[in-house]
Amino acid sequence: MFTVQNKTELKQIIKLVNETYNELTSIYYKSGTHSSMNYKKLELIEASSSTKFLLEAIEYMKFMSNHSLDDCMIQLIEKRIRSRVKSLGSFHEKISQYISNPKTHGKVIVNKSINDLVGVRFLVYDLNNNLDDYIKFLEELKNTIFSNIYRPYIKNKSNSSYCAIHFYLKDDNKHFPWEIQLWDPNSVENNKKEHSKHEKNRTKY
Repeated sequence: MFTVQNKTELKQIIKLVNETYNELTSIYYKSGTHSSMNYKKLELIEASSSTKFLLEAIEYMKFMSNHSLDDCMIQLIEKRIRSRVKSLGSFHEKISQYISNPKTHGKVIVNKSINDLVGVRFLVYDLNNNLDDYIKFLEELKNTIFSNIYRPYIKNKSNSSYCAIHFYLKDDNKHFPWEIQLWDPNSVENNKKEHSKHEKNRTKY
């Protein structure tokens, strides 16, 4: 995976990923007739029983998979920036997890649950020692250059060795966002283990 060395490089990579998001999002939502549901207000419990929502999500994943070798995506591949489109199985498992979870029972908005149909990940040098600083930097970028940046936060639970910064790119509450993950190179092994554990736990629901 590509390793960002400093904030200047981070801004350049976010610019590249954001341009890719904007291009593919624009193509998708200008083609055909798409859902006008507001994902900032729609709860997953309602969305999970909506054929309209499920078909929209599946169509979106299919579109992004079919465009994974577009010129804009090739730029990410050439820089060794990892990206993936969520599989249909993983999509259904995630919905089931939220619906079956006794803490949520599906009463969580789509923007905070089905927010990673497309995911992008890259490394940031010495991130773990500068988490708060990078969060502040992302907030500054959001307020000055990249208004698409949404909800940057540190994901570092006390019962897990996973440590990363997550944030999202979103241009409209009626559009699916992309999830961006920043990892410290020293966290790769632990994060992969925790991710595998998380995926296994998801199938229990």
